Amino acid sequence: MEDQDNSGLNFYYNRQKRLENAPKNVQDFYNGTMKMPPKGLFRMLFYQRSSRIVFIVLVFALILSLFITFTARISNSGTISGINTELNAFSYDDSIYISLMFSPPKKKNSSFSGTVSAEICGLDKDSNVIQKETLSGFYDGDELFLRTIFQDYDIIQVTAEIHTTDSQKKLEAAVSKN
Repeated sequence: MEDQDNSGLNFYYNRQKRLENAPKNVQDFYNGTMKMPPKGLFRMLFYQRSSRIVFIVLVFALILSLFITFTARISNSGTISGINTELNAFSYDDSIYISLMFSPPKKKNSSFSGTVSAEICGLDKDSNVIQKETLSGFYDGDELFLRTIFQDYDIIQVTAEIHTTDSQKKLEAAVSKN
């Protein structure tokens, strides 16, 4: 037994009639004649002129940022008489804590042993010297720390001019706020 719909409505679907009234790009899509973008990431990147330009700009920006990163001079560390040095400064509770570290190089090519001295200056935003102190210590091949505390009178940068018996070096470090 079959149920019959007696409402008098019949629905017919004819794909060809529907496609006859469709826009040209829909007809091309169903016929398979529509030009599709290429498959694959690199083919897609070079498919249009604008995507080629964006890709070239991104590659150029990457190369530029890597160049700047590797050629930028780090001014808070350096080497003097074969000794690795690093200057750090941070602000805490209205005081600036300054640490100058001397450490032996990874390759034992230096046998320097002697007195090292450092003139540490606290600078404000206009590079005026606010406070100055001279520290010294004896470096014997192990780590040596020279530390001091400045009162925070709007000091934003610290410089250290380091002297050994045979050379000198100047380091700069920005004061980090904690």
